[in-house]
Parts: sequence; C-alpha cells; structure tokens
Amino acid sequence: MGHDSQKNLFGGEDLPPLSLPWEEATDRLSAEIVFDLPLETTFHYLVPEDLREMIQPGQRVRAPFGRGNRPNVGYCVSLGPPPKIRHRLKELAEIIDQEPLLSPPMLDLTKWIAEEYLCGWGQVLQSVIPAGVKKKAGTRLIQHYQPAPHVRERLVPELLPPKQRAVMEILCHSPGPMRIEELTEAAQCGTGPVNALRNKGLIQAVRQRTEIEDSQFDDETAVPRIADLKLNGDQQQALDTILQFVRSGQHQTVLLHGVTGSGKTEVYIQAIREIVSYGRQAIVLVPEISLTPQTIRRFRQRFDSVAVLHSHL
Repeated sequence: MGHDSQKNLFGGEDLPPLSLPWEEATDRLSAEIVFDLPLETTFHYLVPEDLREMIQPGQRVRAPFGRGNRPNVGYCVSLGPPPKIRHRLKELAEIIDQEPLLSPPMLDLTKWIAEEYLCGWGQVLQSVIPAGVKKKAGTRLIQHYQPAPHVRERLVPELLPPKQRAVMEILCHSPGPMRIEELTEAAQCGTGPVNALRNKGLIQAVRQRTEIEDSQFDDETAVPRIADLKLNGDQQQALDTILQFVRSGQHQTVLLHGVTGSGKTEVYIQAIREIVSYGRQAIVLVPEISLTPQTIRRFRQRFDSVAVLHSHL
C-alpha cells in the first residue's frame, strides 16, 4: 500500500513523509565529486566514517564510477549532508592527497571557467594541477589488507579454495599490511579471492599513507662528478667577456651566439662557477622542457646544489 493510500485510509494528514533509510542517519557526510570528463554533472558519494576527519574540498579522491564501478580519480569540491535522492549513494574508496591541492578561491575560479567556456569542471581542475602531481608524486592514502583480528587462531586453511588459501598464507606471514597489487602478484591471482576473503570477514582493509616518487626530471642518483673542460679560443674569449662584467659589478646583457653543439653550455657552466665562488647564485633558463633531463645531469656533474623548477613538477 502506497503512502498516499495510507493517508486516504486513515484520514491521514498526520502521517509523516516517507524518508529513505540512508536519510535517517543524521551523521552521514557526502562529498560532491567532479571527474575529468566533459560533463556538467557533479556526483555525490558517501564518505566512510574512517575518512571523515581527513577529507577536505580541493583533494583528489578515488571513487567507483559508472555501472561497472571502475575506480576513477575525481576532485572533491564540497562536503555536506547526503542529497535527498531515491537511489543509494556509493562510497568513496580512498583519499589520494594528504592536503588540499586547490584552495577555495581556485575552486571558485575553475568553476567559473567551466561555466564560461562550456567544459567540465573536472576537466578544468585536471588542467590546473601540476603534471608531477597527476603522475602521483608525493604521498597517497592507499588501501592495504591484513588478517582480521584473531583470525590466525581460528583459521582452517584447508577449508578455503586454493587461491584464497594462498592469499591468507601470504598475509599471515607478512610483517605488515599489503597493497592489493603486492598481494595479488605474490599470490598469483586476481582481486576476486581478496574480495571473497574480505566478504567472509577473514581479512580487513586498512588505509595507510604511502610515499610515491616521480623522478623523471629530478633523479639525483649516480651522477658522476667531472672537472671543468678545457675551453677553446672562442669559448675562452666569450667567458672572459662575461667575467669582465661580473668582476666589475656591472649589470650587462651578453649575447653568446653559436650553433648547436658549439660549446655554449660549457661557457655558461664556467661563468656560473665563478658566480658561485662569490657565494652568489645563478638561474639557468632552459628553452625547451624536453632538454631538462640532460641539462640537469650536466649541471649536477659540476655543482653540489641544483634546484629544478618546471611545469611538470
């Protein structure tokens, strides 16, 4: 019998409106998420209890998306009570960033850009995040798996299917929680046995912050040091001209002209060496980001402290 029929049957203006089960919980928190897709729509997800103290607008999150619930990276743009909708909300899977990547003014600006230029809000956010962050450099809150409490004492491995047994044996002998990728590789299985064990209550998921590095442009390992090269006549003349202005304290622009491979970089390096010997610093501008790795390597072969700034950080 429907709610309207009940009202008619009992004369019923006093009946309270029907509320959905998940609307009755006043402590529920939902996150409004946008994805890197050409969509105007935002999506609401329930925030699991263990993530409520960590999530903030401006952070990236991982959430199940679409009918297949494929994990997708999105951006949290707001928090609040769950909206009054008639379908059950999905839960966020994890928080990627420890701190927000986007400030409230930046969220407002990117929303305006999306509305003004008719594109997805998530697409705009994706374009303003540095490439190094999108490549997952930094720290992330990663889901790990471990045996449930007291499961070792009551577990009978022979009763489990072979792949689930392999997963349990690996976890029980592991010194700590394991990521899903590590676990499935060690057990030589897919995620199915892991999910089955979790549904049985034999293992549990915990979230741990993990450091992830991106060293494409900033690898300081195994760079051999070399001495300054001997300059030819033209190089030495160019260096002497530059150092003449440096030593006299004059602010002078010098144009060093030469074809590719003529040794201009060596002139720059030796001029910078004298600058550094005075306790000063130098900035080198590289004309093309694709030249960054080889340029970094050359300077690290000659100097102790080389800091790198570029748009892929």
